[in-house]
Amino acid sequence: MVLDHFGQYKVKFIEAPNNILLTFTSVFEGIRQLGLTPSIETLLMEVVDAKSVKDCPCDFQSEKLYHVQRLYLGNDKPVTYIDSYFSLAVFPDLDQKNFGNQPYYALFEEIYGIKPGQNTRTFGASLATKEQAIALQILEKSPVFTIDLFVFDQYNRPMEFSKTIIIENVQMEWTLDENHLDYFY
Repeated sequence: MVLDHFGQYKVKFIEAPNNILLTFTSVFEGIRQLGLTPSIETLLMEVVDAKSVKDCPCDFQSEKLYHVQRLYLGNDKPVTYIDSYFSLAVFPDLDQKNFGNQPYYALFEEIYGIKPGQNTRTFGASLATKEQAIALQILEKSPVFTIDLFVFDQYNRPMEFSKTIIIENVQMEWTLDENHLDYFY
């Protein structure tokens, strides 16, 4: 969404690598596919009650979740802000692991033998909160692209819920054909 000269918001499409909708691609790998050098800054790590997670579309099998906020950068510039919640039933001691600023999924497979399986994504647009704007180095209430992601592991257990915020000046390319429109239902 962009704000025009008349104070009206208009939709602006963000482009992404073609396979980002057709396959499960990590944000880190997606940034690499854009020709940028990816890096990660971890902003927050804490254990929270599952019932306190706003808008979570799932029933996690544990009462406690590991909450991590991260900023993903491309060539040292903010690209994406992600609020993630991981099941402590699937990853029982995750809060005691020091995975620093490494991509999650490679570590989950290496440490726990867990791979992401089926996932659902809900795409939208909103205005950046103060916290998001500070992290992404944009103005508060700037229009941003959003993705709510719910991931099951290979055993069909809920393993992650995340809210992704992408700034509008990230140029990616998405191509959908009639065989892949089910992502929007």
